Amino acid sequence: MKPRSLFALMLSALLLFISVSSAQELNFKSLNESVPFDKSIVRGKLDNGLTYFIKKNKKPENRAELRLVVRAGSVNEDDNQKGLAHLCEHMAFNGTKSFPKDSLVNLIENMGMRFGPDLNAYTSFDETVYMLQVPTDEKQKFQNGMQILEEWAHLVKYEDTEIDKERGVVIEEWRLGKGAEDRVWNKQLPVLFHNSKYADRNVIGDTMVLRYASFETVKKFYKDWYRPDLMSVIVVGDIDIAEVENMIKSHFSNLKPLANPRPREEYKIPSHKDILISLETDPELSYPEISLYFKYDSREQGSYDDFRKNRVESLIGNMISQRLKEYTTKPNPPFLFAYSSLGSFIGGIYSSTFYCYPNPAALMNSYETLVKEAFRAKQNGFSQSELDRAKIESIRFIEKAAKEKDKTESKDYASELVRHITDKESVPGIDNEVILFKQFFNEIHLKEVNEYVQNIIKPENLVILVSAPANQNKIPNKDEFLSKFNDIAKSNLEAYKDNVSDKPLFSKNVNPGKIVKEEKIKELDMTKWTLSNNINIYLKKTDFKNDEISIRGFSRGGTSLVSDDDYYSAFLAASIENEAGLGDFDNNMLDKK
Repeated sequence: MKPRSLFALMLSALLLFISVSSAQELNFKSLNESVPFDKSIVRGKLDNGLTYFIKKNKKPENRAELRLVVRAGSVNEDDNQKGLAHLCEHMAFNGTKSFPKDSLVNLIENMGMRFGPDLNAYTSFDETVYMLQVPTDEKQKFQNGMQILEEWAHLVKYEDTEIDKERGVVIEEWRLGKGAEDRVWNKQLPVLFHNSKYADRNVIGDTMVLRYASFETVKKFYKDWYRPDLMSVIVVGDIDIAEVENMIKSHFSNLKPLANPRPREEYKIPSHKDILISLETDPELSYPEISLYFKYDSREQGSYDDFRKNRVESLIGNMISQRLKEYTTKPNPPFLFAYSSLGSFIGGIYSSTFYCYPNPAALMNSYETLVKEAFRAKQNGFSQSELDRAKIESIRFIEKAAKEKDKTESKDYASELVRHITDKESVPGIDNEVILFKQFFNEIHLKEVNEYVQNIIKPENLVILVSAPANQNKIPNKDEFLSKFNDIAKSNLEAYKDNVSDKPLFSKNVNPGKIVKEEKIKELDMTKWTLSNNINIYLKKTDFKNDEISIRGFSRGGTSLVSDDDYYSAFLAASIENEAGLGDFDNNMLDKK
């Protein structure tokens, strides 16, 4: 049987199994229809415009994840407010109406929670998100958590002395972040977000604004943007849904909508015909980096069409990443690490992104390899065996997630809902996702995938970012990078050869042994077998995972058994063995198998 046929047969069998086992479809008349929302999640909207999402989940027990999502970030700042979105986030931890100054953090710590893992927040370009994990087995503690969430929304105390104190904290955060990576990022930002407001709204902001903005200017950002029509509350955990819904209504119906709210603009990143290149060096950079951003038009999110195209993009990213990974196992690899991903970017656009940590000694070779693999995919597409394998991997991943849904952490569900609010990500529920994967993978064929990648890999709207240590030898200039790109784009590249084998992993004939002894280890609820070759097998059943068997093997001794002269060889032996493949399979072929 040819390898190509083998993969096709495996995929057909797997899809047939899924079709029989699920025996259902999501019926829709048009791909433009919205993907149905997960029925296990209660969602609603208060009269003041605030939306909420509630999901019961018992992992971990007696805990709940609370989120306050404010759809306002640094891109909403006025010119005299650069950095104040982040400062407002800091002020929320510096005192509210019921929890002045340090009492809020002290309360959380007295509840057994820690600042950081259980109490945190972040500010981005388009949103600010507050995160809190609270106990649910003690009602008062849970009520305190809901009270904190409400007061972050509209009762933060902006005392002048506290604002001045927090200015210093944020400026110190800015100072500590003024490393090489940050300096390079500040230079790359205007190139990547070309001619858009994002290019001038780094979250950390402007130190002059942070130092000297008036108290009223700071308060104005909070007043303008912290309002119920831009807010969402998320509660996921070991809770009573009806009780939590009543608590949300009780706490957050108090928020008053503004009479004349400022419009929240959707800022776009404009297109450009020319290739934009940022080449930055810094004496303190530890390693070089290369990124290619092939930007393309966005689409209406949340629809079946969007969900289907997300699957196509995921398959493409998977296949290109696999090709890039193969380079890292070759002698003198062009890069230490590389990947590709496709999907929603920022500012109303999507991007096909190629990224690598280049070989510092061969920066141009690393760049050339990255560009070649982009255009190899564009010119020649993918093979059927690659696509079949990517589908099998994706289906396996989503099926495993479905089987483990009762083991999924509440914070993961909360993060998914945050993405739904900020990025309009579909939330159909894991069981429906399995069905949709099956439906769409049955109809996503090689021709469509190859045409898709052909249409998005192009010089228009391309941004190239290169950064390197200033003391690195032979750093090409921008013209050299551009010239090399154009040469590759015009060249005819050979199609990728998917080196696979249908040979068995293990073909040696061996004589079976037998179990010569069985023992029960009661205190560990474990069984021990002794085999006829004196190998010991320990077995223990657990319920940590629903669809996983974990196997480990070891032999006592290790490097302690070798001479001093052989120590380093013995120390490296396991690492070399892990990269050496198995039998007739090198590491790449083994990975595909």
